[in-house]
Amino acid sequence: MQYAPSAASPPWRFRLIALTLLSLLVVVVVLVRAATARMRDTTARAQLLRELGRLDDQQAAWDARHGTFAGQLGTTENDTTLAFTPTPGVDLRFEAAIPGGWSAIVTTDRLRAAPRQCGIYRGPPAAAPHRALIAPGQVVCW
Repeated sequence: MQYAPSAASPPWRFRLIALTLLSLLVVVVVLVRAATARMRDTTARAQLLRELGRLDDQQAAWDARHGTFAGQLGTTENDTTLAFTPTPGVDLRFEAAIPGGWSAIVTTDRLRAAPRQCGIYRGPPAAAPHRALIAPGQVVCW
């Protein structure tokens, strides 16, 4: 005995096409989310690099005026303090423990993937805060 196909159930071909299209949609969504996350990380990392470049430029100007680097950062400038305010969302750690040198490390909570922090130094190699920094003035992320 042969049964008549049910009117409520679509044919198997339709189900196969629907599952294939649904699978393709899921793959596209995953790829778009990954690309968006990568773009967000790239933008945040570029912000860190700009921040370090801005600090390096201001320290170079300070060195040209005073003959030495600023010993500390603050909101107002005086004889030893460079007026520098990091961009909101950027955490800046500045050190000037080495005579004639300084270093800075920046991080942000916007980064999802490594590298998550970047740094720069000027002066003697002992001022470098991380082994990835091999040349003065070179911005490196690790």
